[in-house]
Parts: sequence; C-alpha cells; structure tokens
Amino acid sequence: SYIGKFKKPEIGMFVVLKDIAFEEYGQVIDQETSLMIGDTWHDKEAAKSFGIPFLEARFVHKKTG
Repeated sequence: SYIGKFKKPEIGMFVVLKDIAFEEYGQVIDQETSLMIGDTWHDKEAAKSFGIPFLEARFVHKKTG
C-alpha cells in the first residue's frame, strides 16, 4: 500500500526499505535505532510520520574551503 508513495513527506520509502532490510539481510530497522538526516521540511515531516528522530544535515556536514 506504500508503493508509489516515496516522495517525502510520504513514508513509503521507509516502509519498503525496512521490509527489504529484513527480507534480504535479516536486519531490523525500527524507530528505536533509526535516525533521519535531512535538510528540508519534507525530510523532517517524513521522519516524524515514520516515528524516527530527525537531525538537520547542517549539524552533520562540515563546510570546507
């Protein structure tokens, strides 16, 4: 039901990646061990809708030059 709902702030990509990680690799992706890093309000809303913490990319990236 999430196929075709990959554009943020929809959460389809999270759900599908969660399924693939488990089915293909036996890895569990859950809300307690996940973090979304992004730079738009769309990213932030997607993380909120999926129930994972959000960190703004500006706090991760260092400027060079």
